[in-house]
Amino acid sequence: MECTLYLTDCCNLKCSYCYEGELKKSNSLDESTLETALDYIVSINPEGEKISLNLFGGEPLLKKDLVHKLLELVKNKYENIFNYSMTTNCTLIDEDIINLFKKHNFSIRASIDGDEYTHNLNRRSIDNNNKYETILSNILKLKDAQINMSIRMTITKNNIHLLYENLLFFYELGFMNFCLGLNFFENWEDEYLEELDNQLSELEKFYVEKMKINEDITIDIFDGKITSIIGHREPKFCCAGSKKHIVIGTCGDIYPCNMVAYDNKWNIGNVKSGINSSIFNHSVKQSVCKNEICDKCDIKSSCHGRKCGFLNYKSTQYLNKSSESLCKIEKIIYKHNRAIVEELYNYKNAKRMNTIISYFNDNNIEFSKEFKSIMGG
Repeated sequence: MECTLYLTDCCNLKCSYCYEGELKKSNSLDESTLETALDYIVSINPEGEKISLNLFGGEPLLKKDLVHKLLELVKNKYENIFNYSMTTNCTLIDEDIINLFKKHNFSIRASIDGDEYTHNLNRRSIDNNNKYETILSNILKLKDAQINMSIRMTITKNNIHLLYENLLFFYELGFMNFCLGLNFFENWEDEYLEELDNQLSELEKFYVEKMKINEDITIDIFDGKITSIIGHREPKFCCAGSKKHIVIGTCGDIYPCNMVAYDNKWNIGNVKSGINSSIFNHSVKQSVCKNEICDKCDIKSSCHGRKCGFLNYKSTQYLNKSSESLCKIEKIIYKHNRAIVEELYNYKNAKRMNTIISYFNDNNIEFSKEFKSIMGG
């Protein structure tokens, strides 16, 4: 089971691309609602399964007291049930939090867009002071403490030309795991799409080079899509809104996805009363359309828009209809992933590629038409 829990809606940054908008709510979770939320999460989790709990905001470390309270409650009531993660802007990291992350084996997504110039293009503090030196210093402290972490970079039109340069910047600092969040909510004109293509060409070469020497690096827009090119699987939207994937806001209300947190249309229950499936099903029915273009698309098995319905909804108001920008971006990403698969397959000695192929063979998973053509030369 996956659950995101908002500790607070407050944030100490004012990022220009934040999908929650400039006028964020100012609520925070209280201890009573926190305990009720944990009880509810555990009550709907299948027996014997782990719960992946992502602490979110706003900036969750504005409520360090709640992080400690949560861990205390879990220790007293639900030992060894939860796996923890957190998305943080890293402005408020201290030794106490680092020790806590290490003790409880947190996975951390550190939101930082690149070097100082790039980061400050879009990520400003509420008080307009430059926080970059503090943020980078804190991220390096997390790395030195061997916290399981990834660098989470938001890619926008005004920083796309710096993508490869910035990923290399972090790589040379010793970071190995990268989450590249493209801002699909912008209108990506042709000049920016061309630059995206150019930057991904550089990243493709870098990634293939590292795979050939079996270096343990991950770049999510490559690693997260390669299997969809190799294997034949019909695309499926995620399980957001089911008991397997929920988001709980600061007032205890339940939503299917972060993308629609605090959208009344997608308020599908509360931790006191549970999920109201009829409300969710009604909202889903209102938010789908006939869409032959996406249904017949050649790259639908790899497209983010065929997995993340609420990303689509934020742009088009339909769960199954992607924006024009997303469509164009995904086709560019697919081209580079296909090239990566072909080169690593022909190389023969890339451990990660061989592991994927072995898994598919061992589990009798059919190879895709695209991959069969690669194997056939």
